[in-house]
Amino acid sequence: MAPVSQHVRESLQEIFGDRVRTDRVERKMYSFDIGTMPRLVKPVVPAGLAGAAVRPQSEAEVVALLELASRLSVAVVPRGWATSGYGGVLPRAGAVVADMSGMNRILALDHANMTVTVEPSAIWQDIDRELAKDGLTLRLYPSSTPSSGAAGWLAQGGAGFGSFEYGTFKENVVSARVVLPGGQVREFAGSDLERYVADAEGITGVITQLTFRIRALEPEVHHLFAFPDARSLAMMLADVSRAELPLWSVTFLNPASVSLKKQLPHRHGHPYEEAHPHVEPQLPESYLAVVAYPESRMPEIDERLEEIVRIHGGIDLGPEAAEHEWEMRFSPIRLKRIGPSLVPTEVVVPLESLADVLAEIDARIRQPFILEGMHAKGDRIVLLGFIPHDERLFAFNLAFALSLSVIRIAKQHGGSAYSTGLYFRREAQSVLGPERV
Repeated sequence: MAPVSQHVRESLQEIFGDRVRTDRVERKMYSFDIGTMPRLVKPVVPAGLAGAAVRPQSEAEVVALLELASRLSVAVVPRGWATSGYGGVLPRAGAVVADMSGMNRILALDHANMTVTVEPSAIWQDIDRELAKDGLTLRLYPSSTPSSGAAGWLAQGGAGFGSFEYGTFKENVVSARVVLPGGQVREFAGSDLERYVADAEGITGVITQLTFRIRALEPEVHHLFAFPDARSLAMMLADVSRAELPLWSVTFLNPASVSLKKQLPHRHGHPYEEAHPHVEPQLPESYLAVVAYPESRMPEIDERLEEIVRIHGGIDLGPEAAEHEWEMRFSPIRLKRIGPSLVPTEVVVPLESLADVLAEIDARIRQPFILEGMHAKGDRIVLLGFIPHDERLFAFNLAFALSLSVIRIAKQHGGSAYSTGLYFRREAQSVLGPERV
């Protein structure tokens, strides 16, 4: 695929100067995310080689880009840090990729209203570090916190650490400034924001700024519980919900995840690891739940939580193991070292169906299956799954089809796909609902 025409390139250079790229190698780099598209799937996915890439540094440049694109009938695809693997940032052939990573500043902190305003590609970890200087912290954050940006989570949608108390990210966003396809700038809030911007993968416009709620920073308590089977875990989560314990975050891993962690190869030659040898706690290969909440809530939580865990056969693995797992909460993708590739799949299911969904996944997915679950407000369970594999093998095509099997299982039990992107665009009805589609 050739780059954009000389006229389009020169028009882009008038806006972005030397921040325009049309070299084939760079255009190819901007035509991927962290996922790998199987060879047999590529022909049916409407993606191709980008025609150019530009890097805006201001909202005014985004406006100029979309006005130009509208005038010349050029497709534009916004791209943040591309940490998702579902094709949401993949361009169609010849499109201009707007690399938004240059707009990553923290703009304002409102102590009175407990909100922060940031540019679209401000990285979660950087935001939280700045908030901590003022005794504040994020209400919730994704497992990709060290490398992902704020607007991407709004555009794709989702839950994360802290969602037990605060729900999905879009429920915590106050407003977002969006440049519409014709170049008009509009601020979205309330139902309009949830209806037209959240989960829309950038289709309705390019997010240039967003404001969301934050909370006070205080010491946390972390627990790690082991359960003998999926049903025991699900029953514990249901009892915790019924008891209305004021927990902040509840996540869990399946036994295969624990087993595969033990198979991770050592990073031989890494200077830090050789100078600071670290022995990981020996964890049972069972369902592990990680629970976090502020220390100030201990009187309301500790005794009742301990009782609920005991009733359902759970075992407290102790503070050392709990702190280790909490420190490792941002590294599920490190299991790629086993792969060397990963087949991703993510679904949302109601808590009441969790045990049945997990049992059916175990029965039908006859591959090692890394599973991380997040209990979100409203008794919604987000299941993030990876199948370690090797994209160089023909069997990788067949393994990729298993991601669709997990979605079918979720839908049979009242759930849906987690998000769309290009890979799961046919799931838009279940993700967004017919009216939003």
